[in-house]
Amino acid sequence: MDWYFHGAAPVEVTLSLLITLLIVYEIWFDPMVKAWSRRRLLAKTFELRILDHQRTVAKEERQTLNIVIVFHNAVQVNAFNLRFISVQDGDASSRRISPAIIEIESVDDPPLSLLRSRRDGEGGLHCFWEPHIQPKFFYASQELNLVVVLVAHRPWSGYLSFKGYDADGERQFARHSLCVTSEPYAALDAGSASSTMS
Repeated sequence: MDWYFHGAAPVEVTLSLLITLLIVYEIWFDPMVKAWSRRRLLAKTFELRILDHQRTVAKEERQTLNIVIVFHNAVQVNAFNLRFISVQDGDASSRRISPAIIEIESVDDPPLSLLRSRRDGEGGLHCFWEPHIQPKFFYASQELNLVVVLVAHRPWSGYLSFKGYDADGERQFARHSLCVTSEPYAALDAGSASSTMS
């Protein structure tokens, strides 16, 4: 770059370099950092909490599970999915749980019970509100209380998974460990909760 700085004073050279670096920062680095920070922020939009710490689970019987979705960022929710998965991470095939093992029969949003649902074919439910009451907007720190009716056909442990969409329309997941056993006074274990992006 001798041709570029030939005859220029050291101060002019330094100023030219600073201007070049500022342009590179404004055009490339700054937007990239902001986008990365926003993705990290929105990845924590949902948190899934299970309120039932101890429940007796008899195989083939309907069981009620009270859960709460906590919103850590403002978001519009038109629909979401609830299902059981085997592992927290991994591809879809490794996470899939057969409805012959455990399945969600219904999801309700008391006290108004305006939520509707349809089966997703994988033991879970795709949940949504009727068009005349959409959209459902939640602010940060608000909560959505849900009553999940499940049927466990055999002892099982894994995760209850919530899938929603953040403010940018990207899929976000919140998962909570869950253990189902046929022993008397068994625990539907409300262990560690987590939020992940997939």
